[in-house]
Amino acid sequence: MSELAFSKSSHTFVNKLLDLDNEINAEIIGKDKSAEEIYQMYFDRLSLYEKSSILPLNERDKLLLQDKKEDIYVELKLFKFKQDMKEQLDNIVIHLDTLKKNLNLG
Repeated sequence: MSELAFSKSSHTFVNKLLDLDNEINAEIIGKDKSAEEIYQMYFDRLSLYEKSSILPLNERDKLLLQDKKEDIYVELKLFKFKQDMKEQLDNIVIHLDTLKKNLNLG
């Protein structure tokens, strides 16, 4: 395969992968999903990029996909942090309600 054809096919594949990733990301952003569904969508996105890392792509496209995968990983970590914070806040509210009830009874 000529260098030009290789570069073009690599670029075409990357564009299709990015389009698919954008569709999945739009689902995460656009609809009410459970945390588990969102986690799964992040894992699916990461899996796409991980699988693409073994394909014969030109160096520029490989770097682009690696950067995108790292961005998604950061997004996932931020989402997890947000979920953990929500859980902690919910627990604080429960404890505050319990304390309030105990103070009212005593």
